[in-house]
Amino acid sequence: MVVQGIHTQNSVRLWLAWTTAAPPECRIGDKAAKRTMLSFQGQPTAVLYEFDGLTAGTTYEATFVNTAQETVHPSVVCRTLPQELAANDYFSVAVGSCYWFYSSARALLPKGYPPKLHDIALRFLLGDQIYIDVFGPASIPVEYSPDVGDMYIKQWGDPDYQHFLSRTPTGVLVDDHDYWNDYPHNNIQLPYLYNNTRRNALQVAAQQGIETYQLPLNPQRAPSFKFSVPPLEFFVLDTRTARSRFDEPHAHFLRSTDRDAVLKWLRNLQGPGVLAIANSLVTRPTPGWQRFLHMMGDVSLADYQEDFTALWQGIVSAPHDILLLTGDVHYSAFGVMDVTTLPGYREGTRRGVVYECISSALGVLPSARSSFDQPTKFDTTGYSDRGEFLEYHTIHAGERGKENFAVLSFRKTQNGVEFSIRYYAPDGSLIFAPQPGAKYILQ
Repeated sequence: MVVQGIHTQNSVRLWLAWTTAAPPECRIGDKAAKRTMLSFQGQPTAVLYEFDGLTAGTTYEATFVNTAQETVHPSVVCRTLPQELAANDYFSVAVGSCYWFYSSARALLPKGYPPKLHDIALRFLLGDQIYIDVFGPASIPVEYSPDVGDMYIKQWGDPDYQHFLSRTPTGVLVDDHDYWNDYPHNNIQLPYLYNNTRRNALQVAAQQGIETYQLPLNPQRAPSFKFSVPPLEFFVLDTRTARSRFDEPHAHFLRSTDRDAVLKWLRNLQGPGVLAIANSLVTRPTPGWQRFLHMMGDVSLADYQEDFTALWQGIVSAPHDILLLTGDVHYSAFGVMDVTTLPGYREGTRRGVVYECISSALGVLPSARSSFDQPTKFDTTGYSDRGEFLEYHTIHAGERGKENFAVLSFRKTQNGVEFSIRYYAPDGSLIFAPQPGAKYILQ
């Protein structure tokens, strides 16, 4: 199987499952890719191929050959990102999260994704690509198992998952179930986490799986990354892999370098921004009893006062409008907020809106079906409760636990960027489309 990662205007990256020590060469014309062997617990697992110096908006064919120049894998057609958005054509991005391997959606997604209406340029999988703690058909937490490699081999080796994963270029964010529920916290429903030896072994194995199977799809194999298709700018922000416990001194969900980078990105936007983040920023602090017991519900980003407040202040004071892409909650939702009344709002060419697109779950865990519960009003200072409230206006609220993915299509206009949004079920049937005449504009 070959999975295309996030391409840029001048680069292409490909992940090839390969379990022997002599990986094939990958070529585009007479250009050979940089090869990096990826191993899990010392065993060859895959090869990452990286091409640079390519031309924007160009289709290429990548071939795989051995030392005798014999083809050892079917070729792959890939396309670099366009130099900029077009006014007469759409740039389409798919969004999804939360793929429970034993879901019935597993057999439907290869038929329904991508939908025929769209030419998907790239896709973001926003966390919980694998459920380490619920990797079994019973949809309840499994007994302790350190055999994370076997879980990845089973899921990534499944023909239906391979078909889904290989269809469009993909970037990923990591979320809790890629380790265990509500990582890095313990959980009363996962008693083995209270054994430090087992907990540490599982954490190491889960991290190795992430670094072998998932992060190589991202530029520089980084948990966070950014790129642009001018005037649209993208920042994919990791909030999980460096997260502390919420009750530690100076609790954080961002590593300091990512926090500095995303706040700088927000300050210096040259056009509208798309911020992809695994968990919703439209949230309230977790109830105290839940934080104390660490039940299956997660601690929220609003429980991390410093990072949560800083991100919202960065969004409010940004020179351009923001679209949030997020997952995690096991329902679909689309809404909008007006930030013009908040302290620090930055006047300029922007309209002063923040849109949020939530897409979850691709394959729902039956024991975790959720109903729409985005707050109609929330404090952007989170747990500090300073009274800087935003109202959330719902445009679409999906049915309880209904599996879905979203497709957003962007085009350049004289006044900024216009986008449309559609939600689809795994079989490709339409769940939501904008009302006729509805226009969503980012400036």
